[in-house]
Amino acid sequence: MLEPTLSNPHHPDLQLGHYTVLGAGKSGMAAVMLLRALNLQVALLDNDPDHVDEEARRMMDSKGSAIFDSAARLPEETQALVLSPGVSIDHRLAKAARDKNLRILGELELASLAAPGERPIAVTGTNGKTTVTMMIDTILREAGMHPVTAGNIGLPWSRAILENPEPEPNLHWILEVSSFQLETIRYFHPHVAILLNITPDHLDRHGTIEHYADLKGRITENQDENDVLIINQDDSRCLKIARDTRARVLKYSTIRPVDEGCYLEGDLVMFQKAGMKPKRLFSINHLQMEGLHNISNAMAAACAAYVMGAGRKKIASAIKGFSPNDHRMQYAGKINDVRYINDSKATNIDAMLSAVKSFNGQVHLIAGGHDKNSPFILVAEQLAGRVKAAWLIGEAANIIKGSWSAHVSCQNCITLEVALEESSAAAMPGDVVLLSPGCASFDQFDSYVERGEFFCKWVASYQQKTGCFES
Repeated sequence: MLEPTLSNPHHPDLQLGHYTVLGAGKSGMAAVMLLRALNLQVALLDNDPDHVDEEARRMMDSKGSAIFDSAARLPEETQALVLSPGVSIDHRLAKAARDKNLRILGELELASLAAPGERPIAVTGTNGKTTVTMMIDTILREAGMHPVTAGNIGLPWSRAILENPEPEPNLHWILEVSSFQLETIRYFHPHVAILLNITPDHLDRHGTIEHYADLKGRITENQDENDVLIINQDDSRCLKIARDTRARVLKYSTIRPVDEGCYLEGDLVMFQKAGMKPKRLFSINHLQMEGLHNISNAMAAACAAYVMGAGRKKIASAIKGFSPNDHRMQYAGKINDVRYINDSKATNIDAMLSAVKSFNGQVHLIAGGHDKNSPFILVAEQLAGRVKAAWLIGEAANIIKGSWSAHVSCQNCITLEVALEESSAAAMPGDVVLLSPGCASFDQFDSYVERGEFFCKWVASYQQKTGCFES
């Protein structure tokens, strides 16, 4: 199959002689393909040869050079190093590139220099990124536009560009953006930036909450007065970042009115234009999502769609019909009047706490996995009275038990299967078995998707075994 060819936009960072991409995952391979399409010389390097898949090997064998070696060094001809999001800026090869004064780009930055058409809508925050990104996509489609959703959501922006090489009328890039991706930006400049919330996450990589917040704030650092920053008025760290932006600011809140944006009044979401009387947007009773956090997400998406020109009726209609993605507060079934909820995508403690707060107590919480140096003790008191028992799994089980046991009954189950068996045996009619781990999945599963799928398959199998198929 012929590889696509793109016109090079002549940015200085796309005029260098040789590029080395570090990391052979989806984003790294997308960067390789984009650089090739721009007729640039590129090599691929990965320090973990056991995790390089056959597709990557075949692609590099057919054209270009590749090094899959734990002790690999930068090729001498390298003039720019392109980092996959999973590769830290402190990686030894990134340090080597800095020592040689080489240009270092992330895959997001690379794509931003090559993307055709208008500047993107970019969504970041600790929690809710995927939900808000998909909501915006849904609203813009209903409004007759052509959104292309990419980034941290699963489709690298570099790959999306190859699939949409020409600017089209009504094409809008919508990007889910992580702190890992923002770590390496220099020119990345979204027209609409959305900052949902900032709570402790990825501290194993970023060190402190202050540094993590600074990285999230980089989403607006290149914006100017022609751009828009949308922030959560209820989050003090977001408010602090908004004070330093040059962009126009829209806000949303579940607590109090805003100057411009969305806010919750009783069970109604109101839309406020600056200097005008607020108008009703939709009733939260019509949403197909549970939890106050999802009301907040809906307001963030509504603000972005408004900026992009979607009408109030289209916004309300699309949000009312929106269903959350799999593995985010996904209903997996009911057995003997016990509900099973798959929230495997909750990979940090704030997402987990939001999920727990969606229910009026009676929760059997399955938590744990790969610890990211999260401060579990901070949520212990808030779980008391809401969580009947915590069934703990994975590497973090003992850490969590030590943090929570004074407030919540904790059982160390090690595996998800054992946690499901024991929580199901203990649950009473009216209870909820909630998988909301608050941790990454990488100790026992390849991804949160695989973890969530195991949960759902176990519930389906248990329904077969018990003969209970309650909907």
